[in-house]
Amino acid sequence: MSMFTSVLSILYIISTSLLYPVIFMLIGILSWSLLNFGMFLSEWTTRYRNPDEIERVAIKSAEMFGNGDVNDAVNLLKNMKGNQMLKKFLIDLSDAIEKNTLNLKLDKLYEDYEIKMSKSIEKTKIGAKIGPMLGLMGTLIPMGPALSGLLSGNVEQMVNNLIMAFSTTVLGLSIAVILYAITVIRGRWYAQDLSDIDYILRIFEEVIHEKEKWQEKKAQIG
Repeated sequence: MSMFTSVLSILYIISTSLLYPVIFMLIGILSWSLLNFGMFLSEWTTRYRNPDEIERVAIKSAEMFGNGDVNDAVNLLKNMKGNQMLKKFLIDLSDAIEKNTLNLKLDKLYEDYEIKMSKSIEKTKIGAKIGPMLGLMGTLIPMGPALSGLLSGNVEQMVNNLIMAFSTTVLGLSIAVILYAITVIRGRWYAQDLSDIDYILRIFEEVIHEKEKWQEKKAQIG
């Protein structure tokens, strides 16, 4: 047996041995993408955004915070209606107000939620790219046995391998369609949520600056 034939045999064995792991990964990612699609639909049906209410509540709670009415400001923030991510932010914002650490956490709160949103989108974005890659692998791997069956006259072997090849292609593309759509739409949602978070924080930042200026003037007078 020549060196070339030996190398071809090794490559053939390695590539064909990857077929079933690729198929199982495709099935797993497809199941995960369907689960994400269900979560996406649930999030879509519960999304609520009222820009006027966000502005009104943010300004009023910031004024209460500036006047020292911490409990009223916190209760107002926690009772604000909003999207899931915004509600979590309002809880964290309320905790910072109660602990009197808001002036230290203004930038960190924004950055933390920017990372959380990016992480959520990143998962489906990666899945949308991996799905077609695995689908392509599942398409190419059976082509070798299919051609071998064609040369040997084994039509049944050729047909079975072609069916498997085309099926994995469909699975990979289905995964890409589902996860890409989720990534794009959810990215737009989170961009809007992040804009609302930034607006709320800027309102509180202005109040904090006004309090600091007032304290400086008071200290100078005293």
